[in-house]
Amino acid sequence: RDRRRRVVALLMGCLLIGGCSALRPAPQAYDLTAPDKIRTSGGTRAQILVAEPIALQALNSERIAIRPTENQVSYLKGAQWTDRLPKLIQARKVITATMMTAGTK
Repeated sequence: RDRRRRVVALLMGCLLIGGCSALRPAPQAYDLTAPDKIRTSGGTRAQILVAEPIALQALNSERIAIRPTENQVSYLKGAQWTDRLPKLIQARKVITATMMTAGTK
């Protein structure tokens, strides 16, 4: 019986600890977009490789960096990118290049 109380108390403690994280709202997620239309002169069969950009450590995350002053980097509270910033830029470059090589107008 004493063991049962311990197990119940442990489970209740876990639920309470897990519930605390649910009290904080999830950060709002932001994304980058590629242009909808690009003027091109025609398609091509060329293939290109879009490497992931190299970023400073302050930008190589899902956190949205801001510069309150010229010498200070901070992060926007309650907001984040949908992925690491270099990955987002790489993906948008791929979309843009695909649109250009496909002759999308």
